Amino acid sequence: MAKVEVTIQLKPSLMDAQGVTINKALHNLGYNEVKGVRIGKFVELEIDGDKPADIEVRVREMCEKLLANPIIEDYQVNVAAGNPALEVREPRTAHATKPRVEDWRGFHMSVSEYEALDWKERGNLHAEFQQLHGDWIEQQMQERGAKWILVVEGAVIAFGLSWQDCPNSLELGEQCLQSQKMHWLFEKLLCIEETAWSPLSEGDCYPTISLEIVGNNPSVSVQLTADFDSGSNATLVGESTLRLAGLLPSRLMLIQTASHLGRTFQYASLPLSVLVTDESGNRQVGEVDGAIVYGWEGSPFTSINPRREALVGRNFLLSLPACIELDGITRHTRITKVSSG
Repeated sequence: MAKVEVTIQLKPSLMDAQGVTINKALHNLGYNEVKGVRIGKFVELEIDGDKPADIEVRVREMCEKLLANPIIEDYQVNVAAGNPALEVREPRTAHATKPRVEDWRGFHMSVSEYEALDWKERGNLHAEFQQLHGDWIEQQMQERGAKWILVVEGAVIAFGLSWQDCPNSLELGEQCLQSQKMHWLFEKLLCIEETAWSPLSEGDCYPTISLEIVGNNPSVSVQLTADFDSGSNATLVGESTLRLAGLLPSRLMLIQTASHLGRTFQYASLPLSVLVTDESGNRQVGEVDGAIVYGWEGSPFTSINPRREALVGRNFLLSLPACIELDGITRHTRITKVSSG
């Protein structure tokens, strides 16, 4: 009887979304010395036989057919045939199979070629894939019950059941640079559309709130008046506003395309540090999921209200422990209380 241990991990060149989430959680708990997390699985088998080489061949067949996904995972087989010392072997690197989606230029684009594109070209490239293979994207999401999927060379290498563990554009850019492979993120719409917005008039307006977006350097910030929209799960801000304020990173960011009110827009997803002040002068900073919209002035978010500076959604209310009063009579928004930081 031999004991066989199998360790399975995502290929090093691919982004480990679970690892990223746990890494963030460890930092939130104060373990800032953690610089990276990779998640895997461990399988222990008891096999009849006394020839380690034959046992290993059989177990590798099991990995190929069931235990692992050789397209996106590496596995390591350790066989102990009556010997307490395990025979450690190098991970097997499987040859990538032919992608299910192979006729799109983005899968063959190098990272340097993508870096050379401007934001419109990057967004158009993302939109091109959605137009060509929208049914395939939807099928992949439905099969997994996913809110988002991450695709590399035609294979889904990660997915998430909520937006909370979705990698942002900066994290994806860093992963592309590390692996020198393009990672393509596709997610469900940012905005829930039940009906189109009604035109603003004297008797019809959105409640607004004053907020400040701050950078790592407290002296770098920008003040905005944002509209509330409970149908949005992100806080949307114009790219030019943040860029002019010096609040955008200079590193590679991946740009995506979505639609709202029947019109497309291009955006990058980034966490934003938002500061609000209540009526007593208490200040609170919270981190929210941000959608940085390129070409804000011509986007669907300003087609109804050209003066709109930003749009905050339900994640804003969940991220900032604040008591906000919406006065429907005076059309005034009051931040009556925030937890002092």
